[in-house]
Amino acid sequence: GERVSVIFSTSEGEHAGGVWLSFESTKEQYWLDVCMSRTDLPTTPPSARDKVWRISLYKSEGVRLNIHCNDVQVVDIMISDEVCGNSGWSSIWSRDVEK
Repeated sequence: GERVSVIFSTSEGEHAGGVWLSFESTKEQYWLDVCMSRTDLPTTPPSARDKVWRISLYKSEGVRLNIHCNDVQVVDIMISDEVCGNSGWSSIWSRDVEK
């Protein structure tokens, strides 16, 4: 299968989190850096052959990650100690993202 990753960084080039998408023949999965291992997408992406993926990170109230495929939301997750199973994620994901 194929993979796509998006790595966030600060203006100083420090690591600020990352998300990976894996496209296997039967299912799509994602995982978050310093947080969670491979997890099936909670919503099945559209079946169109051509797919446009959009990954958005919001930090106005906590740290929220959205993933859309062809304008269909397939992931909407508020990153937290409970989701990650640890508190180490916060020191990375709370950094100001520049790119």
